[in-house]
Amino acid sequence: MSREKLPEKVERALARLRSRLIERYPDAQAYLFGSYANGTWLEDSNLDILLVSERFRGQSFAERIAKVRHLVPNDVSFEILAYTLEEFERAKTRSVVTQDASRYWRRIM
Repeated sequence: MSREKLPEKVERALARLRSRLIERYPDAQAYLFGSYANGTWLEDSNLDILLVSERFRGQSFAERIAKVRHLVPNDVSFEILAYTLEEFERAKTRSVVTQDASRYWRRIM
């Protein structure tokens, strides 16, 4: 079952995340992917977010995720991928997850 409109709770969570990301990562590109992007979400689905920022340079993936986790609203479950621009370009050709997501993701920032 495909759905175009996101639940209000999800829209609010994405709006809060966007405003926090703009403050912390003003150069960021952010993409929603997964079930909320392709319209197959369920009530307990998580939000899959892919972030691209040069501010991640020099940080491990664990450090990036920890820093971004502090920015996400805690009333919705999130899964986060965080890349530099160079890593993102490489992931688009080498990562099955990123390749699949690129077919239907929605740019949110």
